[in-house]
Amino acid sequence: MVWYELAKGRLVIPDPQKYQLVCTHLSLMEIACSSNNFNKLQEVQAVISKILNIEPEIIPQQPYAMPDLL
Repeated sequence: MVWYELAKGRLVIPDPQKYQLVCTHLSLMEIACSSNNFNKLQEVQAVISKILNIEPEIIPQQPYAMPDLL
């Protein structure tokens, strides 16, 4: 996940003035429900801190389910 790589310093935003990251509902749910919360809590805390420090655009709405096409 991008957020873990940013928190570890393995990924850098090329030009923060030109590019803005977006944190979606899905990303937040993956972080919240990850098994890392039990065995790698410090990594999860680093990810959350990184998200708060970067201040990305946050899209908290859940994506719409596709209607059944059949």
